[in-house]
Amino acid sequence: WFFQKSLFHFACTDKRCQPYAKELFRQLAVFICKMGLADIKYNNIPIMPDGRVALFDLDERNALKGLLSGCVVAERPYGLFNMLPYEWFDELSEEVKNHLEGEKFKIFQGKLPVLKERAKKRADQQELLRQFYSSKGITFPRQFFTYEMKDFSKYPQKVKIAVEVFFNHIAKEIESLDLLDMGRGRKIKLDTQSDGKFFSAIRGKQAMTYMEYRSIQEELLKALEAEGYLFAYKIAGTGNHISAYL
Repeated sequence: WFFQKSLFHFACTDKRCQPYAKELFRQLAVFICKMGLADIKYNNIPIMPDGRVALFDLDERNALKGLLSGCVVAERPYGLFNMLPYEWFDELSEEVKNHLEGEKFKIFQGKLPVLKERAKKRADQQELLRQFYSSKGITFPRQFFTYEMKDFSKYPQKVKIAVEVFFNHIAKEIESLDLLDMGRGRKIKLDTQSDGKFFSAIRGKQAMTYMEYRSIQEELLKALEAEGYLFAYKIAGTGNHISAYL
């Protein structure tokens, strides 16, 4: 699933692949309208090595689902128009108009503004990411950036230690990043549980209890963001897992 999502995103953002990707979406839109394919998500329409698309889970028939939401009940719905770049919405919606019967097209049209606004937010986020990477001179997903510990001189010693461990830790993570896609952000996941490698590395640098680390975790992330080394971060659940975009 993740590989296919990256592959679709790469095809939509790489200028060499965009004509192919747009035609791919056009053909999928027509197919969904005519055949009622409903369960549209990345791993059900995978791009094959020869550039063609394979089709899976064809049993459910509902063109509106296939275009707007897919069959998965999730915070972020699927469906073809949730995968579509913002710039292609008008052109592809006109294609749908030519192939979707009148009453269904009215329903589709009524739902479209929400999806288009969501796509616009994604496009704006991708532009901010592009600017962030440009400022860091990052042009390749597995490219590590240089950092200066003097940027963190104003922070407490425990935070500085955590910063140093963070950079050492993510070096290996960056080496294994997906090569296809930078547009969604270079995402690193940190396991910050008490028995995890990240905290063990911090404790190896300075005697620190797990509760002491947890008390500075937010300060660590804010420091990295404030000094321009993180684009954004998200702390999951009880704080034992962090997604960092850099």
